Amino acid sequence: METILNYLFWPVIVGIIILIVEYFVIQPLRKANEVSIPPSVGRDWATAIKTAVKKFKAQQSGYIWLWFLPNRNTITLDEWNIQKGQATIMLSVYRKIETWETPVPGLAHRVTVPQLIARYELLIDRTGDIRRLNSVVITTNSQSNYSQQLKNSLPPTTLEIKNRSVKTEKIPKDGIKILVEFDVVNSGKLGKVCPYMEYKVINTIRGDNRSVHSAPKSYAIEALGTIHFRFEKVFYPPDLPLADSIEKVKIEIYPCPD
Repeated sequence: METILNYLFWPVIVGIIILIVEYFVIQPLRKANEVSIPPSVGRDWATAIKTAVKKFKAQQSGYIWLWFLPNRNTITLDEWNIQKGQATIMLSVYRKIETWETPVPGLAHRVTVPQLIARYELLIDRTGDIRRLNSVVITTNSQSNYSQQLKNSLPPTTLEIKNRSVKTEKIPKDGIKILVEFDVVNSGKLGKVCPYMEYKVINTIRGDNRSVHSAPKSYAIEALGTIHFRFEKVFYPPDLPLADSIEKVKIEIYPCPD
């Protein structure tokens, strides 16, 4: 009897877990990569535009559209003009680019920002079929308008810490170099981030310990941007860092001063 119950119980549990992952993880990630269409477009034309975007992606093999890849390209709907039986829409394709900044010695961060790389004008019908497709030359005004539209459509600055890691390395003269890295990801508008990093160091002669922490500093973070922080420090005997795992390192985001 117990064996029969096990056969019935575990498939149900696995099925529930699969549903939870699908509805609360996979589907939100997929929707985050879909083109956003304002309610003013109307339900019928919104469906037609979504269909046209899917067909556009299928035709454009030079871009990366897979929703689970961090370097994927993304599309925005910038303009639309709906007439009887057809509509002209303007699509922008962008990618994320990364740059490094080192505001103070020993602490560097990588900034990730969106960059407009292509624009297309599509003539579509009510079913979403693409009747005409033209590539549009990107100008300075196009970049500016795109950036402004992107900023206006985003929620307030929303920060999250990701990709935490700590590494230690032995160096000459019995020294130990410690490297703490983490990303701060912004899923909202342009804002500020004040990260804080801390771990303990013990003095093996006295037996006491002290805290090593990052200096308080405010960093500007771009809309939909990512900042990579890197904190590096070297210790020599009798000091020994107590940070051999990421669980022993405190990484938080503090409120930024006005």
